[in-house]
Amino acid sequence: MHTRRWTMGMSRLALATAVLAAVGPAAARSADVPAAPDNVELTRGAPAVVLDEEVAVTLDADGRYTQEIRRRVQILDERGRQTYAADQLAFFQPKARVEFVGGRITRPTGETIPLERARAHEEPLGATAHAFDQPYRRLVVRHPDLQVQDTLETTVRIESDAQIPGHYADFFLFQHESPILSKQLVIRGPASRPLRHAVRDGALTFTQGREGDRIVYTWTGRDLPMIFRETGMPGLPEVACRVVVSTMAGWPELSRQGWAQSRRKLEPDEALAEKARELTEGLTSEQSRILALVRFVAGDVGYLEASLDVGAFLEPHAAAEVLAAGYGVGRDKAVLLAAMLRALGLEADEALINVSRAPDPEIPSVYFERSLCAVRLSDGRTAYLDPAFGAHGTLGETYAGGRPVLRLTADGAGLETVPTGPAARSLGRLDADTQVDTDGGAHTRIGIQGAGYYDFILRGLGRRFSGPQFIQVWQELADRVHAGARVREFQVSDAADLAVPFAVAFDMDAPGYALAAGRFLLLRPCLMTNGFELYSLGLPRMMAPGPRRYPMDLFAPVQVIQSERITPPPGCTVLALPDPVEFAAGPARLQLSCRQEGERVVFSSEFSLERSVLSPADYEQLRELLDRWVRSQRSLIILKQQPGGGS
Repeated sequence: MHTRRWTMGMSRLALATAVLAAVGPAAARSADVPAAPDNVELTRGAPAVVLDEEVAVTLDADGRYTQEIRRRVQILDERGRQTYAADQLAFFQPKARVEFVGGRITRPTGETIPLERARAHEEPLGATAHAFDQPYRRLVVRHPDLQVQDTLETTVRIESDAQIPGHYADFFLFQHESPILSKQLVIRGPASRPLRHAVRDGALTFTQGREGDRIVYTWTGRDLPMIFRETGMPGLPEVACRVVVSTMAGWPELSRQGWAQSRRKLEPDEALAEKARELTEGLTSEQSRILALVRFVAGDVGYLEASLDVGAFLEPHAAAEVLAAGYGVGRDKAVLLAAMLRALGLEADEALINVSRAPDPEIPSVYFERSLCAVRLSDGRTAYLDPAFGAHGTLGETYAGGRPVLRLTADGAGLETVPTGPAARSLGRLDADTQVDTDGGAHTRIGIQGAGYYDFILRGLGRRFSGPQFIQVWQELADRVHAGARVREFQVSDAADLAVPFAVAFDMDAPGYALAAGRFLLLRPCLMTNGFELYSLGLPRMMAPGPRRYPMDLFAPVQVIQSERITPPPGCTVLALPDPVEFAAGPARLQLSCRQEGERVVFSSEFSLERSVLSPADYEQLRELLDRWVRSQRSLIILKQQPGGGS
C-alpha cells in the first residue's frame, strides 16, 4: 500500500497543503452523489482529482496558530486508491496538537461511510529508545474501504505553539500530484503582525480585508494542473505554485533568532577543549586540524537521523552534553563541531541549509533540513562542513555547493550561497587489469575508490550491507558485465575510517567474455560495459525520452576516471580498436580512448559533471552525451590469434 504523507516540520505543518491527499470538507456537505469533473484535459491521466480544498489559519500575535484543512478528493483509478488509502502527518508533540476531525466516503451510488475519529491513531516517528530523541509523533489515518470512483472527504485540525517566539512562517502548495479544481487559503492574523507574502511559480487571485483587529488574507486558485513527477526533480515545494508567508522582516532576523538559541550551547567546557586539543595534537596545518575534528564528530559521535528533518530549527543540545552522550541529531553534531573549532581559536558558527528545496529569497521560513558548521579559514574563505555527512575528502561539503545557506550570527546574516567546488572534489577512480584467455575467457582485477560524494556513495554501500550482502551487490554488477561472471577475492575498506578513501577491490572471472570467431576474438573493456552504467552512477537509467519540464538535481558535481589494461592471449595481434570519443555538452564532458601499449591495450575514460542542478537544457545536453557513450559501446577490440593459438 502506498502511503500519502502530511509532513510537519519545525513543529508546524510545513507540507500539509502539498501532500495531504485526503483532507477536505466533511460533515457539512450533503450526501448527494458527487458530479464527475467535466474538465477532461485537466484530469487526463490523473489518478485522482481534488474537487475542492479549504485551508483556514488563525494566527495569534505570539506566533501560536490554529490550522484546519478540509478537502474533497475523487478517486479515478487504482493508483489513486492506493495513494489516498492512508495518510500520515508527522509533528513535534510538545509544540503541536493534531486532530483528525472526521469525514466520509461517498460511493457513486450515493451510499456514504462516515469516517470516525477512531480511524486515526498516533505512533512514534522513528526510534524513541535513546535519550536525545525528541518526542516526534505521527498521526496515521487509514481508509481500507476506499474504492475507485469514491469521493473522500476529511478534515484535519492542527494547533501549534509559536515556531519561534512571536513569529509565524509557512508555505502552502497549490499544486501536487493530482489536479485541483478549486483551492482557497485564508489566513486571519493580527494587524500588529502583518504578513509578508508572495505567490511563486503560478498565478492566484488574492484579496485582503479587515475583521476587527485582524487582517484577512485570501488566495484562491482554480483548475490547477497536476505535477508530473520526473526523475531527480526538485521537491514540490520548489516547483509547484505556492504561497509563502512570514511575520519576520527578513532573513537576518531569523539568523539572530537562531543565534539566540545556540550561542550558549556553543561554549566549550574544559573536557571538550581538552578533547579538541587531543585530537589535533601534532597537526600543524589548519586544514589537517579541521579535518581531524570533522572525522571525529562524523565517525565517533552517533547520528540520530530520524530526529533531524522534522525540525532542524529546534534548539540544539549543548555541545558538552553531546560530547558526553556520544550521539545527537544533525544540529547537535554541527554545534559540537563548531564548539570544538572554537576551542582551537577558530571562528565557527552554525548554519542551516535545505537540500530538497531552495528557501525563498525574500520571505524567511524556519523550515530547514540540515545543520552545517561554518568555519572561517585563515585565507578569508568560509568552509561549510556537515559532520553528519560521513565522507572522506577535502574541506567543504559537496552537496551544499550552489545552495543557499543561513549562518546563525549575533548580528544577523542574510542568505548566502555555498561556493560550488570543482567536480574533482568528488572524484571516483576505477582501475582494472584484464587477462584474456585463448578461449575468450577474461580474468579481471577491479579496484574502486573515491572522495567526496563518490566516497559517500561507496561508503554508504559498505555501511548498509555487510559480508555476503556486500559481495552480492558487486556480483549483481558482474552479472551485468557478462552473464556467468563471478566475483572472488573480495576486499573492502573499513567504512568507519574516514581518514582514508573507502576502497573496494575484487577479482572477476568471466568465461566466454570475448566472442570467438575463428581465429578472431572480439571484446569490449569490462569498464566500458553496461555493467558499470557510466561509472556506476546510474545516469543512463535516469534519462527519459522527450522534453523535460523541471530541473534535475544530481546532488553534487562529480568526476570519474577509469583505466583498464587488457592483456591479450600470447601471440595475438591487435587488428582494430574503438575510435576515441571526446564530447562536451554544457556542464558535462566525456573522453574515451583505446590505445595499444606494447602487447597490451589500454582503455581510459574521464567523465565530469560540473553542476549538480541541471536545467532542462542541461539535461538535453547530458542526454546527448550519454547517447554518445552508449553508441561507443558498440565498438569492439578485435584480436587475431596466430594459427594454433586458439579455435
